Amino acid sequence: MIGKSSARRRQRKLASPDRVGRFARGKAWDRCRTQMRSQWLLFLSVALLPTVVTLPAMWLAHGPEKWLLIGAFVVSGPWLAILMIILMSGAASILMGAYAEDWTAQSIRSLRRRGWHLTNGLQLRPRSDVDHVVVGPPGVFVIETKWSAEAWPNQEGGADFMTTSLHNAISLVSGGRFSFGAFVACGGSWLSASIVVAGLRQSRNQ
Repeated sequence: MIGKSSARRRQRKLASPDRVGRFARGKAWDRCRTQMRSQWLLFLSVALLPTVVTLPAMWLAHGPEKWLLIGAFVVSGPWLAILMIILMSGAASILMGAYAEDWTAQSIRSLRRRGWHLTNGLQLRPRSDVDHVVVGPPGVFVIETKWSAEAWPNQEGGADFMTTSLHNAISLVSGGRFSFGAFVACGGSWLSASIVVAGLRQSRNQ
């Protein structure tokens, strides 16, 4: 009984929403920190600029309008700096990928009532992770989720310039499949690797 209870707790922990996109978010914040350190003077200036520019207006304003003006510009500067850091560092697309992983996990989580088991954010290599591993009656699936604002190329069309991104996604999920196979000491040929394209009705299995 204790063993079964411990196994159920372990399964819930592995399927926890807290694990979804954890690797991607860590990578995004690392990029933000690097960008902030390299151009800290620029971002500090942007954060302070709205407050400095509006100082005369703050002295002239009276009553509730004065405090509303102060609050608006004191808050807007830091938020503008944060937005610049996210966009300039390239972290925006990585964070969108983390959100897409969450959408995939939510879709898969409903299968747990049918006897499926889900693991999110399984990191087997230092520089990458397996987004989702799903075990069910048909077999074991290693799933890689990719978010894109552009249509991925398939038999129905799509953007040609996304071909390289598609090949990279296939390579990444294939690597995840064999890493997981090696992790369980059974090789990877029996695993099915799948790519989920968030926001588009397109998918590709390998």
